[in-house]
Amino acid sequence: GSVMCDEACLCASDGSCEGGGQGHEHSALCDRQDCERAPLDGPAVAEKDEVAGFAAMAPEMQRQMPRTHRAILVDNAPPASVDYDELCASTPCMQRQTPMGSASDVLTMPALLDATACAALRAAFDARHEREADTVDGAADHQLNLSVGELKALVGALQLEALLDARRALDMQQGGSGACDLPVVEAFVRRYTPATRPWHPFHQDRATVTVNVALSDDAAHGGGKLVGLLDEGAVTFERAEGTATVHLSRVVHGVTRTTHGARYALIVFCGEPPPVRRQLIWVDGPDGPTEVWGLVETHAHG
Repeated sequence: GSVMCDEACLCASDGSCEGGGQGHEHSALCDRQDCERAPLDGPAVAEKDEVAGFAAMAPEMQRQMPRTHRAILVDNAPPASVDYDELCASTPCMQRQTPMGSASDVLTMPALLDATACAALRAAFDARHEREADTVDGAADHQLNLSVGELKALVGALQLEALLDARRALDMQQGGSGACDLPVVEAFVRRYTPATRPWHPFHQDRATVTVNVALSDDAAHGGGKLVGLLDEGAVTFERAEGTATVHLSRVVHGVTRTTHGARYALIVFCGEPPPVRRQLIWVDGPDGPTEVWGLVETHAHG
């Protein structure tokens, strides 16, 4: 059976529990390694302070989420099972200033990076990474920031060129010449695990084009799916190791809760960084917390 303990517990949004306590049964987000419902595999075993930090934030983060967002991101409900009109209505300012993206704003590129490059980036993260408050939800981002030179040293010149070519391929898909040469603004490896950074809220990126590469196969971990909110509906991007999802900044996207194992991704932002970025924030309204877009200074990594 499930392990019973008195440590803090992270809960799914099904109401199964509200926190820790004597004799409390752990939920799927339990950080205990001996709890059969939430194994932490390989290098993804978290330090106690990392686990405690997210555990303290998780209940409020879930409370603030609109019901439809929580269903997809925390409960891993299939996007098709959630009413899309309600999903969009829960982010009332999404289509102001910057419209939502469409299918033509996204390009899937299988095997953009090879297995050797993916393994090198995962190993680099495990050897050295940073934890700062993410600009989207304030939780620790668990990422390894890389310069272009560091990225080249890890993956090689040919693989770096493939990453840069991805931005041109998206331009051509949209009818451009493919001659665009947007500079790399940021590059980093990010890791998701059940106890440290399980999910990522829906958001828009700050740079013009994002190249998001799966460094681990979706089949190697539970949950941790990249989901986009497009004009045509919500889409789950099923990805093998090395597959890149290339998209414009207006594409709203998030990552569903990682239930076991570790999910790794390489993010490369291309374009001119704006002085401010828009992110989803919650404000108290007559009917409870309401999700709106806010303008914040650009300092941390999105």
